[in-house]
Amino acid sequence: MRLLFTSTPLPAQRWHTGLLWPTRNFSFKLIERDGCEWLQDDQTVTLWVPFTGQAVDGKLSGNALERLHANNVFWFAWNDFYPQTSIWGLG
Repeated sequence: MRLLFTSTPLPAQRWHTGLLWPTRNFSFKLIERDGCEWLQDDQTVTLWVPFTGQAVDGKLSGNALERLHANNVFWFAWNDFYPQTSIWGLG
């Protein structure tokens, strides 16, 4: 399991943001545009709203990613049960 750790005060989210598209495996990069942060997928270059999964610009505009169930937990508790977890950061 991979967790994403950011400097913003948000709970840890899975690397794929807790969102998925049933028939594709996307990789995302975080980009800044018009003073906002967006996720951009590597296959269609569509811009997605982080943490909601709404496509706002590009080939898949108007679609939404499926939200996965996620639990918000404190890191110390998670690490006790899953000590092999890798932490990934942005940049």
